[in-house]
Amino acid sequence: MDYSAGGMTRRGSALLRSYVRSSSRDSAKSFKGSCHICSMIDDKLLEILACPKCKGTIRLEGDRLICDACKLAYPIREGIPVMLIDEAEKLT
Repeated sequence: MDYSAGGMTRRGSALLRSYVRSSSRDSAKSFKGSCHICSMIDDKLLEILACPKCKGTIRLEGDRLICDACKLAYPIREGIPVMLIDEAEKLT
C-alpha cells in the first residue's frame, strides 16, 4: 500500500470522511449517551484505519484500537478513534 505522510492514502482519507459523515447520522440516533463502541466502529472503518506508527493492521478491543506490532493501544473517545501516537497507551 502507498501511504501519504499522514498514514493514509487520499482515497482512504476520502472514504473515511464520507463513512464518518454517513454513519454519524445513523449512529447518533442509537447512541443516546450510552457507550456502545463496538456498534459504532464497524468492519468497514477498521479496514480503512491503520496504525499511524507502523502502518500495520489494528483490531478493536473494548474501547480502544490495538496495534499488536507496535504494542500500542489507541483510545476511542465518544465513538471517535484517536489515532495519534502521542495519545496511545503502551502495552506490556
